[in-house]
Amino acid sequence: MVAPTPTATPTRAATPTRRPAPARSSTPRPRTTTSSPRASCTPAAVVDVVQVFTNGQVKVAARTDGESTDQLCAGERIRVFWATYRRTADGGATLYRSQVRYLDRSSPTWTMQLVLPDTCGPWYVASGAWSIPQTLKPGVVPFGGGKLNWETAEHC
Repeated sequence: MVAPTPTATPTRAATPTRRPAPARSSTPRPRTTTSSPRASCTPAAVVDVVQVFTNGQVKVAARTDGESTDQLCAGERIRVFWATYRRTADGGATLYRSQVRYLDRSSPTWTMQLVLPDTCGPWYVASGAWSIPQTLKPGVVPFGGGKLNWETAEHC
């Protein structure tokens, strides 16, 4: 005789029960965003001379850190200028020529062409808000710590 095989009896799945929703607070929750951190740009206002003075040409470049040249933060502008002077009889000097430009993100470098007097005289390449004096008294070296490159022409 053959043993009877058990038959599967269908079972009824339990009906899911709804959980009550948590009470809502009237105070709005702060939104949290999951954005990736962006590199911030800190304006440094640093300018370096990157080409040695040759035939009246000096190239300057702005940088944002100690390594990268030709980079500035968005909206950052750095005033750079050159000034040449003609010696006077008393040992001072009068302004011969000068030019001012601003380095920014779209123009982080400037190759300037200094206009030198026919006679020996001091010249300066500088950055910052310094005013360019019309005259220099004997022994005065202008532009403080803003000087990037210069020749006082004391040997003339």
